[in-house]
Amino acid sequence: FFKTENQQRELIMFTLENLDTPKGHIEGKSLHVTDASGELAYADDKKQKPVKIHFLGPKSREGKAATLQFMKAYSKTQELRDSDEDKSFEALDAIEDSICNRISAVATGWENVNNSDGDVEFSKEAIYNACLRSQDLRDQCYKFIQNEEAFIQA
Repeated sequence: FFKTENQQRELIMFTLENLDTPKGHIEGKSLHVTDASGELAYADDKKQKPVKIHFLGPKSREGKAATLQFMKAYSKTQELRDSDEDKSFEALDAIEDSICNRISAVATGWENVNNSDGDVEFSKEAIYNACLRSQDLRDQCYKFIQNEEAFIQA
């Protein structure tokens, strides 16, 4: 059944402790950003500098706090959405703001993010503003931080 003795030993040595789920959430993972065409984004033509954003997982302390803040903000928009049309637009803006706040709360850094002036230094404010300006970036980041499987360490 096993091709080598090593494969058999590896299977026997597996324990539940080897599947350290909380560790991945606490240490975080990186999202390799894609461009508008869905291709992985790079900061150079040789594709040696991937554009990445680092996040703590949703089960980390920061992730849980960000989720609670988001839920509070989201519930406050319920009243706005149920009122007149002008308030509904206001609610949509508030939801986008809450999503950007949630993203920035768990973002810990980035690599190879630049603009026409060169590299952009990471800050919570910088990631918040980038997500607020770019719906595509906001969607990628938000989907990534909600995906608990992305943070599991096998």
